[in-house]
Amino acid sequence: MGGACLLWDGVYAQSLPTTPMPDAGQILDTIKQTPTPDFSSDAQPQINVNTPTRSAMTAPAGASFMVNGFKIVGNTVLPEADLQSKLSVLIGKKLNLQQLREAAVQISDYYRAKGYLIARAYVPAQQINNGIVEIQIIEGHRDKVNLETIGSPIVKPSVQVDFINKSIPQNAVISDAQLERTLLLLSDTPGVSDVKSSLEPGAISGTSDLNLTTTSGPRYFGSIDADNFGNRYAGSDRVGITAGINSMTGYGDQLTFRGQTTGTNGMQQGSQTNYGRVAYQLPIGSDGFKLGAAYSAMRYQLGLNYQNTATNGTANTASVFGSYPFVRGRNFNLYGQVEYDNLSMTNNSMGFQISNKIVNNSSAGLSGNSRDAFLGGGLNTFGVTATTGNLGLQNTNGYSTLDSTTAQTAGSFQRYNFNLSRLQAITNSMHLVLNATAQMASKNLDSSQQFYLGGPTGVRAYPVGQGVGSQGAVMQLELHQQVVEQSPVGVISAYAFYDLGGVQLFKNTWSNWNQPNPPTGQSLSQNTSLQGAGLGLKATINDRSYLNLTWAHTIGTSQSVTVYGMNANGMNLSNTFWFQGVLQF
Repeated sequence: MGGACLLWDGVYAQSLPTTPMPDAGQILDTIKQTPTPDFSSDAQPQINVNTPTRSAMTAPAGASFMVNGFKIVGNTVLPEADLQSKLSVLIGKKLNLQQLREAAVQISDYYRAKGYLIARAYVPAQQINNGIVEIQIIEGHRDKVNLETIGSPIVKPSVQVDFINKSIPQNAVISDAQLERTLLLLSDTPGVSDVKSSLEPGAISGTSDLNLTTTSGPRYFGSIDADNFGNRYAGSDRVGITAGINSMTGYGDQLTFRGQTTGTNGMQQGSQTNYGRVAYQLPIGSDGFKLGAAYSAMRYQLGLNYQNTATNGTANTASVFGSYPFVRGRNFNLYGQVEYDNLSMTNNSMGFQISNKIVNNSSAGLSGNSRDAFLGGGLNTFGVTATTGNLGLQNTNGYSTLDSTTAQTAGSFQRYNFNLSRLQAITNSMHLVLNATAQMASKNLDSSQQFYLGGPTGVRAYPVGQGVGSQGAVMQLELHQQVVEQSPVGVISAYAFYDLGGVQLFKNTWSNWNQPNPPTGQSLSQNTSLQGAGLGLKATINDRSYLNLTWAHTIGTSQSVTVYGMNANGMNLSNTFWFQGVLQF
């Protein structure tokens, strides 16, 4: 234990001018928090319905009929009692032909209100006996599926047709929600970029043929990106590349590669981080369930104040995950996700291994979005995830022993993450955005599981790694105004923002946990709050290529400054600048 104490004292002495040493968990968090390129299609499926002409009842002008009741024929999905209730006010009255047709329209409207897009009711040619009027219902049973593909199909045509056959079997009544869900799931499939459909009268009376036209998406995709979102000690300026292959098997699978590096970061004196990830995802069945696996590896080396300490480390993650769309529609979506991660991390300094950690996480969550017309229209997104895990520590140089007498992060833990956002339209060129994220925890957490306030996705006036703890929350408010609709770099928007966040350093404290630091007399702060505001400029080249520039200024003072009043990046600046550029191809 004495050797361990000497090691930890030495490491701490090296870090006095700035901040506690960044480790693999904290640096990995800056990678996980970075927005990743979205290669999914935004195209909304088109649905056109061609209504067949039916042989309808005719009558001399001015003719009327005493109606003693209605006979409803052809209904299978809605109870007859419900349909009769819509017509009950007409019984015992004399009605002309136009009024009888209006009665049929009421039944058609009721079917549409219940989600049956193509169902139609009409008054067929008939001889009215005893005042009983027949109303015929064509509910729209599915017959054939006719598929046309534009471009060489990447997803097998049989796979595309299976989306329809599995969700709307032949002879099943076509519902609006089920058809919309199916077409959206098909358009979500990697390798399919656009879906159009039309319903035509089938060869058999009362049936409809579904005509599908799909446009094949690209086989290969990719992007390059650059930002300064990294930890300053491990390299803040980063360049990344993402590349992938759609539907290698013809079943809508996807293989993705991701690489990111800070290079040698000469200006930051030895700081370097390299990261790589490979992921594969495959649809299971034709109802939107997807199963995938991924592996990532990261290696870092600290520079600047730590350049002469040979401080470096690794983080390797193996994951399996699955997702399912419980609800898929134009105006509301709800997804379920499950994931298992095995994360191994090492941290080394001054020729010693400081720590060797293994984290096993299992998580389950719900996420979704909705659109509405409130105050001109808006988009809501939300998510909640519950994670249960276990942190294993090897007693390298007494690390596990030290943890057991202080934060006690080892062993099982639970954390809960929440996010909520609202994009509210104000005018055609102006909108307001509110984002909120939060984390709750069952105990003190390892750096790989903690909540971070500072950085480009948190309180933007502070650097990454600023304000850290087991529990916390961040709120962001942004006002966006489009200033240039067309330019050589696309649409240009300006925005102003305000960020506020708070964090609890430890869920559980221990004896002398905040003992003053001997050289400075500074004690740890259990609760930290950060505020900032600023301006930004974003040029959107196309749907997913953009350049974003942000300036942020601190408001008030931070309780999370380190010794000598420095922020987590070893600097004492009131202004922070962020940039990110993404170019997809």
